[in-house]
Order: sequence, then structure tokens, then C-alpha cells
Amino acid sequence: MLALTDLTVRFPAPEHPSRERVLRKMLAFAHRDGIRTLCFVSRASSGARAKESADEKMLLACAKEFPELRIKTAAELFLKDREDTAFAPDDLPTVGQSDTLLVSLDPEIRADLLFEMLMRLRESGRGILLHAPDAVICLQKQPSLAQRLSELGILFQISAGSVLGENGLVRKRFSSKMLREDRVFSIASDASDHLYHPPRLSKCYLKLCRTYGEAFAYRLLIHAPLSLLGLADTI
Repeated sequence: MLALTDLTVRFPAPEHPSRERVLRKMLAFAHRDGIRTLCFVSRASSGARAKESADEKMLLACAKEFPELRIKTAAELFLKDREDTAFAPDDLPTVGQSDTLLVSLDPEIRADLLFEMLMRLRESGRGILLHAPDAVICLQKQPSLAQRLSELGILFQISAGSVLGENGLVRKRFSSKMLREDRVFSIASDASDHLYHPPRLSKCYLKLCRTYGEAFAYRLLIHAPLSLLGLADTI
């Protein structure tokens, strides 16, 4: 049986009238799909701890029904303008036991601003895992910029839906190029519900096995994300 790791799963929208029920169904879907470790992420922002604690409490209550699942939580930095990098170094939230930041970008961010902000974050001494670069328009249009970021040590986490072509042809082409060039660190579902965007990775895992081999798929969907969470020795 697979024991996939999903490093980026999102809590149901705060305005959803049945958040707890949706969350429980998401966990059930992940379990059926062969996912055994899930990391739920929320946006990093000052003064958000009360809300995050409430979400984590609800998550852990739901997870009691699925003892085979390992549940982790993390904060994600969303970069849209320069003010989003105005965190004190000690306040920057890292993933699991690592010194790596989980970062996502406004899809319409300018290339020069993107580069400036990521380099500013690197000055903190933290690593950067860039989530869903396949959704960022300037990276889609400038593959050389994506290559440059990779060469500078920025890690890429692409969306499973982009690998499968579910997010459109442009994102599929970008993801395929990054995979062929071995510039992808991990793949996540970026799930947000159980119906339209569920935590599903098994189909992506099988596609990668057919195209690149089982060792490649294992690294991106099991070993690499577990290593960031500090759980690689439990495989």
C-alpha cells in the first residue's frame, strides 16, 4: 500500500457552513487515496494565532477517526508586495523540523519583484520551498527565471493537478519541463475540499512511475516531503 505525503492541504474556507464535516470528509478521501501524512497549511500573518489554534483543534478532533493518518500543520508565506517580507527573522514560520519556509506567490506578481522578494527571504538564512510556481504567470512566460531560481537553491513544489493536466495546458507544460529538468522537490495536492479539489496524489504518483520511474515518484511524493517534516526516518 502507498504511504504518500501531502505537504500542502488547506483548511476549508472560513465562511463554509460545514467546515468540520468537510474536513472530516477530506481526511477520509486522503486515507482512501493512499495518503498517510498530511500537512495542513494556513496563511502566516500577525495576530492570527487564535484562529490557527481553533483550526488545529478542530483538525485534531476530526483526525481521531483516522488513527493511521499523521497530521501536521504549517504556516505559509503569501508574497504579493514588499510588505509581505517584513517579518523578523525569528518570526518566519518554517516547515516541520526544517529551516525551510513554505512560500506561495500572487500569480500576477512581476518578475523583478518576485526575484527581489525571494532573495530578501534568503538573506534570513532559511531555505525556501516555493509552492505552485506552475501558477505564476511570469515564471510560465520566462522559464529561464525559474531555472535561475532553482540554481540559486529555491525548491519547487508543483501541484499534482498540473502534472495531470487538470489545471490547464500552460501549467502542465511548465510542470513537465521542470520535471524533465529534475527541478522539482515535491508535489502536493493543494486540496481545499473533498468534492472539487480533494487531497489526491495516487493518480499523480502512478503517472510519474510510468514516465520517470518509481524511484523518482517515491522521492517527490514520499521521501522529500517527509524529510522536511522530520519524518524521513519513519519510512
